[in-house]
Amino acid sequence: MLKTHKIALDPNNIQSTQFAQHCGYARVAYNHVLADFKDGLNNGEWRSHI
Repeated sequence: MLKTHKIALDPNNIQSTQFAQHCGYARVAYNHVLADFKDGLNNGEWRSHI
């Protein structure tokens, strides 16, 4: 049996801006790691820890 909870977010203007900024930072970090991983593959390296 699975139990779930549904939570609604109702951010104000400041919180909404902060959510957008945090999503942007996460995307930059993801793109950096992805580029590093692809560079390693192109150089014949295999990094299992990523």
